[in-house]
Amino acid sequence: MSSSSHVTENVPEVRNKEMFESRLTRLADSAKPWLDRVLQENGLNKIEFDAPPSRDALHEAKEEYLLGCVETILERALPDRSVAGPPTEVHEATPATSHVVNATPACSLYSRLELSKERGSESIRLLELLPGSSGEIAATLSCVASPRDRKYDALSYCWGQPTGTKRITVNGQGVPVWPKLHDALTSLRLPDSSRLLWVDALCINQGDDAEKAAQVSLMGAIYRQAEIVVVFFGMPKCLSYPFLDFLDRDAEHAAITQDTMDEVIAACGMDKIAVLCSVVEFCSREWWTRVWVMQEHYLAVKEPRWYIGRRYIDGEKLSRDLLPLCIKAIQTFPTLTLAEDISFGFRNHTIASFADLLTRPVGTVRSRQQTKPHETPRFFFAKHSKEATNLRDYVYGMRELLEPHFRQVFFPDYTISEHSLFERLAAWLLLMDGWGDMLWWYPFRLESGAHSASWAPDFSQRVRDHTNEPVPPKFPEEDLKMVHCAIVDKTLYIDGCHLDVVDEVFQVPSSDNFNILQSVWRLERVFCSNQCETASTKTDWSSPAMLAWASSFRPATVPLVPRWPGLRQHMGSEYRRYNNELTVKYKRLLAEALSEAKTSSDFVSVSAQERLSRIEAGLVSAHTKDLDKAKKLYSFLLDTMEGDFVSACAFDFENLASQLQTASAAAPEIRWGVDSILPPAAPGGVVYGDLIRAIQDCSDNAAEFQGLASVVIREATKIHESRNHSMRQHIEYQKTCLRKLEEARSRAGDPAGVAGAGRDDADLQIDGLKNRIESLECTHTTRALMDEEMAALFRGRQFFCTRTGLLGLASPDVRGIEPGDRVVLLDGLSFPLVARSCGESQLAVVGCANVRGVKLHHKCEDAELLPGQILGSKRTLMFV
Repeated sequence: MSSSSHVTENVPEVRNKEMFESRLTRLADSAKPWLDRVLQENGLNKIEFDAPPSRDALHEAKEEYLLGCVETILERALPDRSVAGPPTEVHEATPATSHVVNATPACSLYSRLELSKERGSESIRLLELLPGSSGEIAATLSCVASPRDRKYDALSYCWGQPTGTKRITVNGQGVPVWPKLHDALTSLRLPDSSRLLWVDALCINQGDDAEKAAQVSLMGAIYRQAEIVVVFFGMPKCLSYPFLDFLDRDAEHAAITQDTMDEVIAACGMDKIAVLCSVVEFCSREWWTRVWVMQEHYLAVKEPRWYIGRRYIDGEKLSRDLLPLCIKAIQTFPTLTLAEDISFGFRNHTIASFADLLTRPVGTVRSRQQTKPHETPRFFFAKHSKEATNLRDYVYGMRELLEPHFRQVFFPDYTISEHSLFERLAAWLLLMDGWGDMLWWYPFRLESGAHSASWAPDFSQRVRDHTNEPVPPKFPEEDLKMVHCAIVDKTLYIDGCHLDVVDEVFQVPSSDNFNILQSVWRLERVFCSNQCETASTKTDWSSPAMLAWASSFRPATVPLVPRWPGLRQHMGSEYRRYNNELTVKYKRLLAEALSEAKTSSDFVSVSAQERLSRIEAGLVSAHTKDLDKAKKLYSFLLDTMEGDFVSACAFDFENLASQLQTASAAAPEIRWGVDSILPPAAPGGVVYGDLIRAIQDCSDNAAEFQGLASVVIREATKIHESRNHSMRQHIEYQKTCLRKLEEARSRAGDPAGVAGAGRDDADLQIDGLKNRIESLECTHTTRALMDEEMAALFRGRQFFCTRTGLLGLASPDVRGIEPGDRVVLLDGLSFPLVARSCGESQLAVVGCANVRGVKLHHKCEDAELLPGQILGSKRTLMFV
């Protein structure tokens, strides 16, 4: 989009009217009737609202009526919102990216430059950066009545961490500034002329909350009126230049597509990996994470100018190239070698987090083309995840992009507590936007004392994204559900139905990937597989023995997470890797085991190692009958058990091998053909009775059973070792061989002194080994990434089972589900809600969950349940 087509100064008349009419409709059909109903049911005085204006009334009168009603409803919901709550700790992981009071000018600087703090005032300060090319930075600060009175550039930058201060001179007075601002002023200073800037850290008195609130309310006007919005990313790094050089390439190579990118990069004489590494470095800059960047970038009338040090990027070139380059980087990074990744750095990420790292900047750049001016809050808070140090800025930092009515209700105020502001925002989203799914998108709560509302989330921590996680709808074109509710004295009243009570809880570990995948695999063996058996004693879910009891409740045909392919499918690629090898070996070795057992009288008496030696030697050819039995066992492993055999080898090898060995030892003790070999007890674990019975079905006597079991154990050992540690060892071994070959090749001396055929053979051998190592590296990397993706989906999450046997998975980042918590379905929510009783008829929100076999519709009584599941009667529930 060209700069001339980007117009944000006025709200489009049609959109403004549509939004206003929807607010009036919501007020008349939901907010007011529900509030009247709740007040009446609780014996409280009804609120007398002003009569709505006539259809012919002026728009201003209608807006005044709407805002008056909204303020009244919010005051009834949160009567003590103005009372400051306890201070909220800033999260350590959150970068200092907002307006905070640290390196701020002395108050004496502002005492002679007072600004009006009244609503409606447009007075601001501007910083004139005096010319210079070296030495201390000097500037003058002055007041103007309105942003329209002077031509200036508005600076957008990241404050950074307080790692010390540097000094500049403003109006002849020494002023401390943070290092990143000092870098920005140094880079933007012109050698021969002054430059007029608006800089938040200097143009706003950060020590005056009232002034800061008034100036933050003018952010829209400040950035719209600026001649240029200057985005300062920081000083250049060694990786910065290839990307900048590529953006500035000659016009003849300007156009690029995914198909021609490699060709264009080569035509520019550049290295593709270097360019892509530079793109990753650019997208990793802290500026992209700031909560303020959306409006600072979007509100610019002209394309912003992006600075890295003194070098700047043209906004149109960035918009042209960033998306295809990021896509190319996402496609390229899994194939890199370890040496190439030293600068690329993707192994510090999962596939999803790396993609998010690159797509977030693309989304910000493209927001100038895609963002609708003055959007409803629910869409912004569902889509965007940014960071700020001052938690209030999660509301005020996006305020200028939201609808006019929201901006008037949420006028900046830095004197109220964070939890009071978040409660007010949550009340708006529930009452005016009808957005019950905010409880899914924002699962965290502020630690603000006993009087904070459990339904008011911490809006500084949005749920983590994962590609395989089912999520509520968040865009207008999707089937959005609307909540109808009321809030009185911090108590949320909403219609819902009781579903069940949590009976047992299982916590997935947060440690290494193997333990996470192993825990989830055990759960899946019970709840999503027909091929496993377990013991029958109910035990504590804190140990793996909980699987024994939980299995009795499973209808295995219903998936727990609809979009999750399952660990068996995840392991399927591993299984296919062994498919050809197993096909050959089982048809030969298993048949030979059967034949050997029949023809050798001393087969039972020899050691297990001797049996394996005889099997491997292939002493006797297989009979057709024996081959049929081998095929039957092979078919069971590959077809009936599907990927479970490889998964069992990876996650439960010791238990699997132990049961097969115990069964082998017991085989001579039974009456063959009459009794069955009973699988040994495995307290708290999976029992492989089906596998043991399959081996017995393929055997005519104990010796045959022992031979087949030995072969299965040997193959299981190979799979187990390959999955867990031997591939990396094998790669290192191959690299050692390559080094020795290259050393030998080097010692061969001058090529002319070596026979041509010998030289060619050596080269081919070295090249083949290099290709083999590269292929192994790629396979190892892909496998590790797959494991990390699956582990990231379940890391630290809670599974639970209800009293009637429903299996639930807590939504991402939901913590603290306990036995005795209630599972309820609420009108307008996309997922069931786990709540805790906290007094007579009162509940507290714990978090959302995905309950297997339960699909919600707009009305909770219309939910689809598992056969035989009974839903409680619908009634109004109270959440405190």
